[in-house]
Amino acid sequence: MSNATWLKLSSETLNGMMVAVLLATTASLFLISSGMHETAIIPIVSIVVVMVIGFALVKAFEYFRVEDTLLTA
Repeated sequence: MSNATWLKLSSETLNGMMVAVLLATTASLFLISSGMHETAIIPIVSIVVVMVIGFALVKAFEYFRVEDTLLTA
């Protein structure tokens, strides 16, 4: 795969992370403002999970790009 492909995958992953984090933040703020403080932990934990998985994927894509790894079937 070319460098452009790995960069595109990294970019799309970061964009998806941003959307997921914004949605989870909105959900947690809504739950807190509705008085459901205990339930707000679910979106907050999901933010952490999305960030960890997303950054791991971006790091893997960058490793593949730098090492010029070819993925062939």
